[in-house]
Amino acid sequence: MKLYLAGALFNEGEISQRLKEGRLLKERFGEKLSVFNPIEQPFNEDKQTLPTPQEIFFVETQKLYITVIYF
Repeated sequence: MKLYLAGALFNEGEISQRLKEGRLLKERFGEKLSVFNPIEQPFNEDKQTLPTPQEIFFVETQKLYITVIYF
């Protein structure tokens, strides 16, 4: 099953919370659940390769279409 982990990412506290939620879900459900956590995407690690807003919208929309659970 696929889960899209949504939530605010505007400050360090919110980012930490999304990372914690993603980690806990993966620990609890393992291979039974595929978690898509936007904050864990590669472009969040290297600010030099930031995608355009249009690219983010396209990827996020694709993930939403194939997701079963929205959290």
